[in-house]
Amino acid sequence: MSCAIINFGDRLYKEWVLDKLIIKLLNELHVNKSNGSLIGLSSALKYDLKSTKAILDSNSDYFLKNPKTGRYQINRFGKFKGDVERMIKDINDKKDYEKRMERNCFLIIFISMLTLLFTSL
Repeated sequence: MSCAIINFGDRLYKEWVLDKLIIKLLNELHVNKSNGSLIGLSSALKYDLKSTKAILDSNSDYFLKNPKTGRYQINRFGKFKGDVERMIKDINDKKDYEKRMERNCFLIIFISMLTLLFTSL
C-alpha cells in the first residue's frame, strides 16, 4: 500500500514539474521572444536537450517546429490560435480537474470502506 502511495505521489510531482516546464517554455517563447532554438530553450529551462526536445515534441497543441529553420515556436494554428494565456489557463484547468477527480476517487473509497465497516458489525 505504501509503495502505491509513493508511486502516486511521484507521478503527481512529475506532472507538476512538467506543467511548470511547459509554462516556462511558453513564457520564454512569448514574453522573452526567444529565437526558438533547442539549445537556447534548453539553457533557459536549465534542462537537458533530450528532455526539452521531448517536451516540445509531445505538446503539439502548444508548440510546433518550423520545418525550414528547425526552430520551435508557439503553435498559432492549433485550438488556441497562439493565445498563450489560454494555453496556460488550459494547463491549470487540467490540473484542477485532475485534483477534483482524485479527491472524488478518495472520497468514494473512504465511503465504501466505512460502509463495509459498518455493515460487517
